[in-house]
Amino acid sequence: MKSIINCYRKIEGSVFKVLIFSFIAILFYSCEKGDGYSQASEPTDGAELSSADSSTSIMSSTAATYQDKDRKFIKNAEVSMEVKDVLNSTEKIEIKVAEMRGFVSRSDYKNNIISSGTYVIDDDFSKEVTKFQPLNNMVIRIPQQKLGDFLLYLGEILKSENGFLNYRLITADDVSLQFTDSKLRAERAKTANNKLDNLLDDKGKIVDKANIVEGIQDNLEKSDNAKLTQASLSDKVNFATVTISLSQKITKREVTIPNVDSDKYENSESFVYSFKNALKFGWNIVLEIFFFILHFWSIILLTIVGFILFKLYRRKYKK
Repeated sequence: MKSIINCYRKIEGSVFKVLIFSFIAILFYSCEKGDGYSQASEPTDGAELSSADSSTSIMSSTAATYQDKDRKFIKNAEVSMEVKDVLNSTEKIEIKVAEMRGFVSRSDYKNNIISSGTYVIDDDFSKEVTKFQPLNNMVIRIPQQKLGDFLLYLGEILKSENGFLNYRLITADDVSLQFTDSKLRAERAKTANNKLDNLLDDKGKIVDKANIVEGIQDNLEKSDNAKLTQASLSDKVNFATVTISLSQKITKREVTIPNVDSDKYENSESFVYSFKNALKFGWNIVLEIFFFILHFWSIILLTIVGFILFKLYRRKYKK
């Protein structure tokens, strides 16, 4: 009998030591977690600088800023980004474009409907719930020399709106040879016209003169086409084209509307809807209470461990 009692006391002493060790380990772990959280919540100055400049630096590219007096480039950019407020960002962009002497050639705003439904509240009213995503596709023409600054401004909007860049594409196509080709074609057509004008002044048959006139018309058309090509290239070179796709998070809209035809809504539907709402409301209250208590898990755990230690110590002291 004594051996059993001694064995029990040894086991009790071991349990007591394990509980004390567990109690100290929990305290140490909690302190370590607290220090780690405080260090993580206080980034260094370098980290703050990196996060602040990331949105703007990712927009910069030598493809947008490179200039060469001996070459001519057609520069285009495509940017897709998610912002906090599409309408607000659109307004900022249009104001900046006007300041840079550019213009908006297209602005296509729309709300992409994700889902829509009507739910009965009672016999007189229903709730219309619509989930949608605001989108806007814009086409901007900006002076080529200011393309780099404009893209950096989009980066500033991205940062201020706490947005996300889906992608950005910048191209710079060298069209110097196309300029030279259109210029040479216009000069050739002009030279041919001058020769035909001289032949037209000479005496000859009417048929020959008719052929000369037709040749002059063809050369004039070629000259005009060459000039139009050159003008089109000049416009594309002088003004860069920027295509912007703006989007924001899915938004929910709830509107209470009257039931126009109340007879089609049965009382049973209103009862079922109200019953579901009551269950949901009660369950939410239970969850709120549970999560509120869960915030104090460490205090509850320490209280339980302390109570067990107290009981074991008291029992051992009495014996």
